[in-house]
Amino acid sequence: SSEAMDFAQASALLGGLEETLGARGGRGLARRMGAAAFDRVLRPVGAVAAMRDPGFQAFPLDRRLRAGMYGLARSLGQITSTSVTTREQDGAVVFRLDLCPDCWGRSSQTPACAPSIGMLNAAAAWIAPEAEIKIVEIACRAQGMPACEFMIRGEPAG
Repeated sequence: SSEAMDFAQASALLGGLEETLGARGGRGLARRMGAAAFDRVLRPVGAVAAMRDPGFQAFPLDRRLRAGMYGLARSLGQITSTSVTTREQDGAVVFRLDLCPDCWGRSSQTPACAPSIGMLNAAAAWIAPEAEIKIVEIACRAQGMPACEFMIRGEPAG
């Protein structure tokens, strides 16, 4: 499928960045690429753009993160035609990609999905600009897991 081809190309590019720049430099650049993808592709989408509306911003932080990440998952799922879902776990939001362009066809000892972390950080900053957000990849297909999952937790700043 063309989707598999696109995912394979994206994954190969990231592998090449890590080989050229080293794991740390490659992942740093990959996070910036993910943030840029959010800004250019996802932020203009109606449901995502509306998250800066004062009515939405008036909701409590945890509710905004839950609703915002759910909306982001739906938008991303429509663009990529893969399953993207969210759930609550331990007071955090878990964002799940059943198929992931970041680590498609790769194997890694450590979580490999830096662009998704960059995208989710940019999204969280858009959804809750006043909060400190922590995002941890808790499952990665490159490590043999069935999906890539990211735990997103927001703390009021200060």
